[in-house]
This record gives sequence, C-alpha cells and structure tokens, in this order.
Amino acid sequence: MSMKTADRVAEPACTILAAEGVEAATMRRRLTPSASRPWRSTSTTPNCEALLAAVADRALRTRGELGRARRFPDGFRDGASPSFTKIVTLVEEGMRDGLLRPDDPLEVAMTVTATAQGLVQLYLGGRIGLAEDEFRALCTRATRRVLDGVRA
Repeated sequence: MSMKTADRVAEPACTILAAEGVEAATMRRRLTPSASRPWRSTSTTPNCEALLAAVADRALRTRGELGRARRFPDGFRDGASPSFTKIVTLVEEGMRDGLLRPDDPLEVAMTVTATAQGLVQLYLGGRIGLAEDEFRALCTRATRRVLDGVRA
C-alpha cells in the first residue's frame, strides 16, 4: 500500500477509533476522505490487516513527530506520567510495607504494567479469542503471577 493511500485510508479510521472506540471501527465503517462511501478492499488496500498496519504506522509517526512519546526510564520518572506514577507509588508502598521485596520500583512497575498492556494489545488485535469476562480473568491471573514473582 502506498504511503499516500495508507494515509488517506488511515485518517478516517483513526478518527473513528478516537471518537467511538475499537468496537465502532469495523471494515464497513472505514470511510473515504470525502466520507461519501464506505472503505472497500482494493489491490492497494487489500484487507483489514493492511488497514490496521496503516493506522498503527500513522499513529507511531504522529507520536514521533509531536515528540510526546515517553521513553523508559527517563520519561516515567518524577511524575512525568501521572497514571504510571500511581503504579510506582503503590510499588514503593508495597516494598516499604514488606509485601514486595526491595527492588527498583520503576522497573517493577514497568514489568507489571507491561504485562497488562501486552495482553490488552493482543486482545484488541484479535490475537486472544476470549470473551471479555474471560479476558479480564486472564489479566488478573497474569498480574498475580507477576506479583508472585516479586513478592517478598
């Protein structure tokens, strides 16, 4: 797929994803830039995988161009990421209280969150074939396994 075609196809798909979420982003909902007709498979945009790759490429380029992508470890220190900072704080408390063995709180927090994030990405990418409640249970079990590995 050419870059021009990829951008033209990915832009409306990104808009749908941002506004309505993953469930709304179906192949029938992909719209042309004019929004006048549904996106359809052609020789230049052969399938859903190609469209998803274009959306991912666009998102990565956009983040890189804006310079907002955080990089571990510096981009996660000193409150640079409010949501990640909460996890680091919980890890530090667990270490202080003896629930977790002493270690680098930033790395432990990254390990725990990376497991959950990876599972979510696999699930949203269709690589995990479970119902939502079963998937949530899988995430809980995986997180427990990680924590059991760092527990004092």
